[in-house]
Amino acid sequence: MQYEVKRLDLTSVFKIAFVIHAVLGFVGGLFSTMVLMRLAGTLGSLMEGTGYMPEMQPVGFFGSFFGALFFALFAGVFGAAITVVAAAVYNLVAGSLGGVKMELATPPPGYSPAPAPAYPPPRPEPPPSP
Repeated sequence: MQYEVKRLDLTSVFKIAFVIHAVLGFVGGLFSTMVLMRLAGTLGSLMEGTGYMPEMQPVGFFGSFFGALFFALFAGVFGAAITVVAAAVYNLVAGSLGGVKMELATPPPGYSPAPAPAYPPPRPEPPPSP
């Protein structure tokens, strides 16, 4: 079965892209801030007693953590914005040239997906009054 992706919803693209970029930004930010804090600690200890750049001291875990949070927020917002622009360009191009075609496999014979749970769950019936 062939399907064609004709349009991408920009709101859902933004939400998914924000989460993905924020998680990757947090991991990358945590790693890079740990490396930078280690470098700052090394430079600070090398310059100790010289009076040159006394602010080059290690900030520690909280500095790395908050640096990673800032990096995650930055990567999430800008990564999602760039992804939304790309999705908007896709929508324009797909409108005139056609969308991406996908071939999906048909489910095997006898397959039936499990029914989705009812939301909110049904309340139990009260016992009959005497």
